[in-house]
Amino acid sequence: MASATKRACDACHRRKVRCNGQQSCGNCSQAGLACTYDAIPQKKGPKGSRAKVISELRLKEHQKKADHRRQDSTYNYGSSASSPSSPTSSGRLTPELVDGCTDFYFAQLYPTMPIMQNEQLWALVAEMDTSVEAYCLLCSFCAFMLIQPGIETKAGQTMEPLVGSCSRTSLGRRLLDEALRKRKSCDYVENPSVNTVITSFFLFGCFFALDKHNTAWFHLREATTLAQIIGMQEEKTYATATHLVTMSMRRLFWLLFVTERAYALQKHRPLTLHATINLPSVAEDPSKPIAGFIHLVNLYRPFDDTFVAHLQTQLSQALPAVLDGTETQAADLRTSQHWLRTIVWQLSITNNFLSSTSSDSTMTFGYPIEIAKDLVAVTRQLSRRSMEVHGVGLIEKVFDVACTLIDVMSCVPMESQNFGVGPQDYLNHLVHLISTLRGHPRGRVETLHGLPTYITEPPSDAPPKGLVVMIPDAFGWETPNSRLLCDTYAERAGVLVYLPEFQDGHHLPISLMTDMGTMTSGENSMLKKIPSALRVAYNMAPFLYLTRPSVTTPRVQSFFASLRSSSSSVSSLPVFAAGFCWGGLYAITLTHSTSITTEGKPLVDAAFTAHPSNVSLPGDIEQVERPLSVCQGTQDFVLDMKGVKQIEQVLESKNKAGGGNGSAKGRHEIQILDGAKHGFAVRGNPDDEVEMGQAQRAEDQAVAWFERWSAETEMGGGKAS
Repeated sequence: MASATKRACDACHRRKVRCNGQQSCGNCSQAGLACTYDAIPQKKGPKGSRAKVISELRLKEHQKKADHRRQDSTYNYGSSASSPSSPTSSGRLTPELVDGCTDFYFAQLYPTMPIMQNEQLWALVAEMDTSVEAYCLLCSFCAFMLIQPGIETKAGQTMEPLVGSCSRTSLGRRLLDEALRKRKSCDYVENPSVNTVITSFFLFGCFFALDKHNTAWFHLREATTLAQIIGMQEEKTYATATHLVTMSMRRLFWLLFVTERAYALQKHRPLTLHATINLPSVAEDPSKPIAGFIHLVNLYRPFDDTFVAHLQTQLSQALPAVLDGTETQAADLRTSQHWLRTIVWQLSITNNFLSSTSSDSTMTFGYPIEIAKDLVAVTRQLSRRSMEVHGVGLIEKVFDVACTLIDVMSCVPMESQNFGVGPQDYLNHLVHLISTLRGHPRGRVETLHGLPTYITEPPSDAPPKGLVVMIPDAFGWETPNSRLLCDTYAERAGVLVYLPEFQDGHHLPISLMTDMGTMTSGENSMLKKIPSALRVAYNMAPFLYLTRPSVTTPRVQSFFASLRSSSSSVSSLPVFAAGFCWGGLYAITLTHSTSITTEGKPLVDAAFTAHPSNVSLPGDIEQVERPLSVCQGTQDFVLDMKGVKQIEQVLESKNKAGGGNGSAKGRHEIQILDGAKHGFAVRGNPDDEVEMGQAQRAEDQAVAWFERWSAETEMGGGKAS
């Protein structure tokens, strides 16, 4: 049995812990202390803090080592040869605080920023009273750790007992200010070292955590500049330094490399460092694996000028020349493709990747002109409706391309285009596209035949093929959807379009659109539908009374009669009616044989209606005389499928009775859309692809109807045959 130990080693005695009495006892080996038996035994005294004692022991030991290092100039952790030595005493930095911050660094942060070693830190502690450089690095190091959230020691204890009465963040700010103040006393720019680079990096980290990004960027750029001054971007620099210095320098370079790229991508900043040296080795420090750090570096290595050029090529070739799918999908894909090309180009110019002499056109200052040219070519082949269904997102993408083109045109010398198409033409097209896409009605308002009227014309210089008068739904003539649909008819069918105020100011509020959607949705409970139904009924009753047919019909027929009798040029145009919901009834009755001028001329040549309401069946349909096109859904709460079938049967009967007079297609038609709800042609949800598809089909049907009867009326000498 081993005899009891009669004497503890100096360190165990000082720490008041049990010692096994061996040379280099277990406690000293674990704590990294020199195990000696030199002290003269003293009487027992009051116990003290073991954490404080071990920090003091480490400090004394490293002070002894520092004395030897100053005598041996070949042992250097990266300090400048001319690093100033001056008193730096400050009560804020204590061995206990450094020890706590060191514990947190190695436990939490070392795997992602393995640039400091334990021995290196304590060497700095030993020198901080005589070296401004060491003092500033420790201040910035501790400030960075204190400002991080949730700092804990290895034992899981918070740092609060070590920072005293002030908060961690407050002490961190004080140490940050101290580092900045003291750093001014040395010329670290003219005589930089690895330690000054590390200091600048920790200053960046402090200001980044404090959300001061301009100051943070300044110190990050300072760190990368100092790193380049001492040659950290050149592999030959690492051939002459010691192993520890080389290891720290190499890791520091790649940490700056990763940080600069992450910050540049997030804040749109330029890059200065490139992958010019070898990666750190996993085997260089087996006790502290850094495989995760190397993986992090590999994640960011592709982000450079060659990556951007390769990405531009990939974007240009990402889509096939001919896309399978709908026109709506093509509009989104093509616009997004050219917008992404623009964004990548903007990233290139931000990071100084572009050159006026580059052989790769994607890396030149004039590349946005090529992007705009491609976007213009694509949008000329797309219908406006296919772009409008994507809402403001697509408009913003076109706007970004146009703004980038403007920037390039103002800065890059333009070659003379003579009579060819050039950047100015591309810009004009994009501006016109933005101004006419959904959300921006392009027509004007005038008073026609006593009624305020929204007027929109074909965008080309060609004369209109006909005149379409829209009779809106219950939400009135001022809703953007109705006016934008007028613009679409004008553009696609080449017609003049009028949208008069037939309701004399009596419209349903726009907010009821949401309530109607709630009422018709199968996903809502009856409890949720009841308040919406009450609001609709409260507003609908007075509207229906004030706009009843006996009041509205004379107003509608008077307007159409004035168009037919007008001495203006429009009187010679074919006249069509397009009615929706509330306006659908009047579009239908305008096709009756009784809807004529005093001279006996029909008020309309043809009519189109979608989801009409208040229609008397079968009487209103049986009286139809002029060509009528109907678009109706199967889920319409106003007109059920029984009524839809009645309309279909009556129109088919009329087509057969007419014997195909005027057209083998028949004078009347009805399209029934499966699943379409009431209002789908003018009030579809822009975020619902199915509803937008239904609205598109109704639009296509109306445009085709107007084009057909414009041509047949012209051939018939001004009369729909």
